[in-house]
Amino acid sequence: MGLRFSLKVICIVAVLSALVVGAHYSIRFVDAPEREVLATLLGAAATIFAGWLAWESLTMQAQRTEPEKIDRAKIRKEDAVVAIAPAVHASANWLTLIDAELAKPGDREGKSVRVKKSGRFLNEVIDRNFLVALMDELSADDRINLLMIVSTMRSSLALAQIHFDDELSSDDIALVRKAIAGLRNHLSRFDTDLHSVFLRDSGLQPEQSQETATR
Repeated sequence: MGLRFSLKVICIVAVLSALVVGAHYSIRFVDAPEREVLATLLGAAATIFAGWLAWESLTMQAQRTEPEKIDRAKIRKEDAVVAIAPAVHASANWLTLIDAELAKPGDREGKSVRVKKSGRFLNEVIDRNFLVALMDELSADDRINLLMIVSTMRSSLALAQIHFDDELSSDDIALVRKAIAGLRNHLSRFDTDLHSVFLRDSGLQPEQSQETATR
């Protein structure tokens, strides 16, 4: 690609140089009005050539940087998987605790306290600033999926109202469970290993229906 571009440039420069040299020696035989026209044409040709050269340079640069972008996106994907893994584990453990609390009769206050406490741990392990920094160089699909994963976690925490003293009812806890269980869909599109870990640690099964998974 670089060699062909160089050869094209050399050929065009040679042609233009020949035209300029020919014009220089032949311009004395051209009347004054025609000299201005000739100079204008030569200037236009030089401008066109400069524009073409700039376009070719940008095209070649884009072709060279595309593989680099792909490689950087792969590296950032690995970094993002490592960065989000603790939050995925915490989400799965939170879901397991919620299932256990929902299965217990009574003790509304104790359930609310334990669910909120487990949610606070998830809140602590989500490194949002680092994840946002990684998103810039991810591929478009990975960026969207990672954003959906983080948004789902944050939405679940908001539903749990972990920063307030309000007591959660069983219906509130069930709603939190439904939200956090939705991670399964986003993780399956982002990383299969994280998806498997979430299913394993949370007790969800791939063959479960949506109604069962979000009961």
